[in-house]
Amino acid sequence: MALTYPVDHVTEDPDVASVFVLGAGFSKAISDRMPTTDELGNAVVAADESPEVLAQAPFENGRFETWLSRLAEDQPDLEADENLRNRATFLRLSRLIRDILSQCQEDASEGVCDWLIDLMSTWHARHATVLTLNYDTLVEDALQMIRPWNWQAARGPVWDDILSHLPPRVPMPGTFDVPSTTTFGLFKLHGSLNWYTTSGLDTAPVYRWTTTHPKSAEEVRRYLPDSVPFVVPPAATKSSYYRSPVIHEIWQRAAASLRTAQRMALLGYSLPPADLVVSGMISDACRSRAPVVDVVNPCADDIAARVKLLLPGSEVNLLPEEDCIARYVGQYVDGAARGLVRALISHAEPSNANPVLLVGWSPDSCAAVTDSNVSDSVIELSLEDLGTGRNRLGKVLGGPGRQREAYETRLLRYSDLKSVLSDGRQLVAVMPSSQRIPIVAAAAHETPTHWIKSWQVLVPSRPLGFS
Repeated sequence: MALTYPVDHVTEDPDVASVFVLGAGFSKAISDRMPTTDELGNAVVAADESPEVLAQAPFENGRFETWLSRLAEDQPDLEADENLRNRATFLRLSRLIRDILSQCQEDASEGVCDWLIDLMSTWHARHATVLTLNYDTLVEDALQMIRPWNWQAARGPVWDDILSHLPPRVPMPGTFDVPSTTTFGLFKLHGSLNWYTTSGLDTAPVYRWTTTHPKSAEEVRRYLPDSVPFVVPPAATKSSYYRSPVIHEIWQRAAASLRTAQRMALLGYSLPPADLVVSGMISDACRSRAPVVDVVNPCADDIAARVKLLLPGSEVNLLPEEDCIARYVGQYVDGAARGLVRALISHAEPSNANPVLLVGWSPDSCAAVTDSNVSDSVIELSLEDLGTGRNRLGKVLGGPGRQREAYETRLLRYSDLKSVLSDGRQLVAVMPSSQRIPIVAAAAHETPTHWIKSWQVLVPSRPLGFS
């Protein structure tokens, strides 16, 4: 891919995964309050208390997935009344799953861990594709907290952007659509805590609540009468759940991303043998390309064996430590940073422009570059201290007391960066507080009404912190 000027995107890099598959272990890594699949099953059974459900506990080795799917689908060995009774049990347990996970998520949503900020900002910068089998909305909630920025669109992405407006929001007063902005894509293959459909109708529309979950059941009934949570059983064929055009579209888009993936990362996803639909999609979509597969899971050996059966031609890398996801994110961010330097080196500098360098997470979290230094193959970019407060870009452009010529001579430009790129492997922003943040992407920014009109924005993996 040819790079525009100023540099506005990074080409696909073999060191960086382009498709991520998230399982329950990913949410567990964000917070210990989030349950694994069998922990969720045991909690649901304890809350239901009906004798036929209590008899199934305890769950282990992924058996909750298999049992839940058997409840959801008509079974040929059962009479019609037994299948109807199972279906009623499944709908009742679906509500409990929503309630229990919602409470776990509320307990887990006290803040965003550093590695999740780094991961999501790099997803955003590199337009990654993320497939999740989780019902929770931890990723969506984190997006609202960290608020990454799109410098071209002059706004940050919202839930609609990462979900590609699928499913559509609940039609209610006071909601409106805004033009989409480019970011990472999140495809929720098993539904979500805040998705609803009409009870008993396989082809009924699926809607997404505008927040994590509604304030009350009465609020749901007001806008979506006779609705139930849209929670797809995590195993077996689940055929009736894919008659919805919205869900069909989500899965088709997920498969299309897998067909072009050079690298796939399984983050906390165990690829359970019972989940025939997901494993079948991965096998069909990836077999001809044989992408590199990163298995990031404490039980990586067992999962790697299943991957090799599905994709016999793929290289499989294992990261099995207890803190494997946080460690993987560090490697992922470093890979993105190295890829950016390679892209910048290959980009020829034009003679008619030499923009000023700006390290910028957003207009409220940015600073001009005043110096550079190469140490151990790392290019360190020193930033000016703008103090605290919002609208730091306005301060850079010329707050009170700026002397234009003297100030402009202190700022590094793109040509200054090009002169040292060949000496380093990655760029790091160094805060006045000595905090170090990797640079993972680049963007163009224009301020035509100001005396500094053109900027080469270098995007860090997290917001800048100033003392």
